[in-house]
Amino acid sequence: MKLSLRGMALGALVCALAFAAPANAQRARDPQLLSDKPAPRDGCVTVKQPGTLPSADMLVDSAALAQSMAKFAHDFPIRDGKLTALYSVAFAADGSVERVAPIDYWLPQGEEPQLTAMVRQSIRPQRAGARWSVRLRVEPAAQTVFRVGRSEVCHPRSTTRFELTAPALSGLQAPSPIRVRATVGTHGEIRNLQIVRSSGEAELDRWVHDSLLSRSFEPGLVDGVPVMMEHDQDVRLRFRP
Repeated sequence: MKLSLRGMALGALVCALAFAAPANAQRARDPQLLSDKPAPRDGCVTVKQPGTLPSADMLVDSAALAQSMAKFAHDFPIRDGKLTALYSVAFAADGSVERVAPIDYWLPQGEEPQLTAMVRQSIRPQRAGARWSVRLRVEPAAQTVFRVGRSEVCHPRSTTRFELTAPALSGLQAPSPIRVRATVGTHGEIRNLQIVRSSGEAELDRWVHDSLLSRSFEPGLVDGVPVMMEHDQDVRLRFRP
């Protein structure tokens, strides 16, 4: 009887650990993303670029925006002062502001556009370089009004398996694995398709390229916002007898 109870206890421990792992992962990502909302889908990752997050002063004209936030909090008081808004802020390669998109907010009904407009007007252009994005959390009535966090990226995902039944091409032996790079638009359409690892057979490469152009994807997401994004994927081939 004692052995049986001990086995049950160990089983309970294993189950507890299995449930604790996702919870711990969620808690680890929450402070970086400034949100407890789960990822939009499986496979999303927290972006590590820029290596060092910019301060709020580098990202926005924080002095002017803080005054606007104080007025907003005064004009629209709510219980406990829990006014919050979380934005995804993206910059183009030339440093210009590419996007300021609300991710989540707790504001008086109908006032989100006004707050977003104030935030957008205060974003500072950045130095030219690679494209990048961060999150900006604004809490008008809090002691710390601005916080900067990481973005979350979900790469495009094919809605079908990349498996093709190829025609019997004359002289074709055993082709090398094929890898393609698709530029996926905001609606999941393929904007461009390249063969980045050839089968070694030009005719087969052309056939694969043309066959895949009609495929569709779930678009890439940055902080839940659909964006154009490149995606590499292997193609599995089988041949007609």
